[in-house]
Amino acid sequence: MDDVTGPGMNDDSRLNETETRRPRRRVSLRLPPMPRVNIGRWVGDDARPVRGLQTNSDVSRFLLKRSLADLGGQAIAGPDPVTDERIARMMAFETYHAVMRQGTKNALTWYSDALRRAELLAGILHPELINDGAAAALGHCAIRTSEQARTVLFSAMAITSQNNTVQENMRYAIEQYRGFLAHGRFIPKGYGAKGLSIFNNLGRFNQLLDVVDGDLDRLRAFFLSKFKMSELRAAGANNGMRISGVELADETVYGSMVFGPKIGGAFLASLLGAKDVPTFDMWFTRTFGRYTGRLMKASVSDVQKERLSRSLDANPMAAVMAEEGFRIAGSDIPDLVDEDLLNLCRDLANCWERNRRALARAGYDNPSLSKLKSELDWPGAAESIVKSLGSSVDAPGSGGERRWIRSVVTRALEILHGNGLDLDATTLQAVLWYEEKAAWDHLAGRKVGELNVSYDEAMADMAKREGADHDRIQAILDADLDVGSQRDRVPAHAGRGRPRAGEGLSVGAGDARRDAGEVAELAGRRDEDELIDEDLACPSF
Repeated sequence: MDDVTGPGMNDDSRLNETETRRPRRRVSLRLPPMPRVNIGRWVGDDARPVRGLQTNSDVSRFLLKRSLADLGGQAIAGPDPVTDERIARMMAFETYHAVMRQGTKNALTWYSDALRRAELLAGILHPELINDGAAAALGHCAIRTSEQARTVLFSAMAITSQNNTVQENMRYAIEQYRGFLAHGRFIPKGYGAKGLSIFNNLGRFNQLLDVVDGDLDRLRAFFLSKFKMSELRAAGANNGMRISGVELADETVYGSMVFGPKIGGAFLASLLGAKDVPTFDMWFTRTFGRYTGRLMKASVSDVQKERLSRSLDANPMAAVMAEEGFRIAGSDIPDLVDEDLLNLCRDLANCWERNRRALARAGYDNPSLSKLKSELDWPGAAESIVKSLGSSVDAPGSGGERRWIRSVVTRALEILHGNGLDLDATTLQAVLWYEEKAAWDHLAGRKVGELNVSYDEAMADMAKREGADHDRIQAILDADLDVGSQRDRVPAHAGRGRPRAGEGLSVGAGDARRDAGEVAELAGRRDEDELIDEDLACPSF
């Protein structure tokens, strides 16, 4: 890769190989390495207003322009020792000053505290989630401890989170948790726009549970054990199970990766207690894109245009769409300038979403709607062009990019440690998430945080709707939690597959790897009758 030069880069570019091998000195975090795109300009009481920005697309273009100005006009295309150090310093700078602005406890614990409060609030509805005695009293076929109950709930939370609001996510998770109480397994069901993926992952959880003979301790240990990506892929491929995830073959991943790159790659593992890997969600990807000048694709290919043109010409919904004002022919697509093409595709995407919701209300299930969308093709073609022309890059594009981001995070944590701030990857991401989201809200003219609902707030609303005591709910929301001192949920063996003495886990590293291979033996079982066994020795609730 060519060196990226520009204002402020000259000092870094003079580093030679000998110097980079010397012991690293403490890195000053007094000034931002990228001042024009420093997120601190748009958060806090001194946030500067910016006129003319209304949408996230506007914000993306605004931040991209400033980022490229910081980088001398050229985006950073990939890893390089000099530019990696600059990105890591910028990440450390923003994290450090966010902590200073928010206050150490608030900044470093808001995410873990929100999860802990959500857990305590769920415990009002289901005491077995926080009390071993209540769990044992259930007489359940699989749940005998509160940790086992939380394994089920957190798995349901992770699986049903895709493209759903926090409120929906909590509601669906509790629904699935209660289904597990009644049947000893999840009820395969689709929720929202990613319904088919959620349906399949709920079924996959059931398959995994079969592999470990219904032992939730073994299943949790498998999720928190580490494997090479190639090991998981090979185990699945040999028996017909596709384990997705844009990761390099030799990348070390958690067993939870069986649910896919975002849900399984880090989110479920972090819910279960792992803190060493970031989740590559939309906001963290935007943060990295802001640092590298790669926030937007900003280009559309002829193949994308041809796909949209072809699907519109063969559109069986043309009459319905004409009533909504869409009378464009596929042959008009190649002549549209990018701005007009983007506006058209946004309208088409909204048109599909309106019709999808109408069909869902009429009784169409998610698999049928996914099939219809695929057959029409123009909804997917329009969404693809919107992402290319008007949306930020919201996910890493390759396994190499994911490895690159992880290495930068590791260096940023080292820099923070040298400045007296010891964080893990999950906490760093939580701090930056809060800042990034607040800045985008401010720049787009939204009330900062108005779209944010945390896990505890969503669970509190659910508890209130189900008649829980309001004073008890409020006491939990107001509690000053110290998650680490109350319970360390990260077992000493996490990621190594070895149990702690007295934990009662029956899975070791060899067992976890054997489980990975046995998972695939159940591949292809998508018959709902196989996924729900009414004869299990579970009570009815």
